[in-house]
Amino acid sequence: MPLIYLTGPSGAGKSTVRHELLRRGYEAYDTDEDGLSAWYEVATGKQVDRPADADRTPNWYHEHEYRISPVKVRSLAERAKNKPIFLCGIPANDLDLTDLYDKIICLVIDAETMQKRVAGRNTNTFGKSADELKLMLYWHDKILERRKNLGATMIDATQSIDKIVDQVLAAAK
Repeated sequence: MPLIYLTGPSGAGKSTVRHELLRRGYEAYDTDEDGLSAWYEVATGKQVDRPADADRTPNWYHEHEYRISPVKVRSLAERAKNKPIFLCGIPANDLDLTDLYDKIICLVIDAETMQKRVAGRNTNTFGKSADELKLMLYWHDKILERRKNLGATMIDATQSIDKIVDQVLAAAK
């Protein structure tokens, strides 16, 4: 059985897909919601708290990274030997752990759709500031290109949630 890594740019629907996978009876984790990731100072490697929205400047993002715990991913990969497990997110070090994923699935949206979804979401504030939105737009194409180059299954995330999840499950086999 596989550990399936489901990723994509901000606003692509990773959390929404995760909730639908859970509803359908699958084990699925969110790198943000399930305590699998944390913020770190790039220079020291020290874990830090995420500051308030107003204090997250472009310089702060330059000096910090949101990383997933390799130990926690290894644990999920071990457990995935007995059943499929989905890991949903986009931490900075996700591609350092590709040897632990059996499959990578990337949700694809265009930059305009990303902007609309981020502006309209109420599940988190990331991307609400002009500086964060600028970062998201900068990362958007790079995220998609790197995953495509790794051979990820690319899924159009502008479809209905049922179609997206059906395609995720088909790709996970």
